[in-house]
Amino acid sequence: MTPHTLANCTIANCTIGEHRLAYLRQGAGRRGLLHFAAGLDNRHLLEIREELDRLQLPVLIIRGEAAPYLSPAISRQLAEQLPQADLISSRSAGHSIREDEPELLASAMLDFFQTRS
Repeated sequence: MTPHTLANCTIANCTIGEHRLAYLRQGAGRRGLLHFAAGLDNRHLLEIREELDRLQLPVLIIRGEAAPYLSPAISRQLAEQLPQADLISSRSAGHSIREDEPELLASAMLDFFQTRS
């Protein structure tokens, strides 16, 4: 994508992912994302322990380590708690792993479905 602002980025010359990237390249976009991430409280995400204990199916947990929120401890705890869980992580991917590492995501999902079916 050529350097330009979100204001002149249209569907005709950008993909939807590039719209987000264009916004995040702006100072206001970066500050907005960091403000949002700082306000997240993920300490209570594991309060569904009883429900998770009853889950009787394979689960694939995929985490981008560069994500600014949801700590790595959450994904590790989920993987340890779920008896049929696989945990995959990518150091270079962020929250949008499907855009950051599409080949890794596709490979992990194919492998998971082939070995767990």
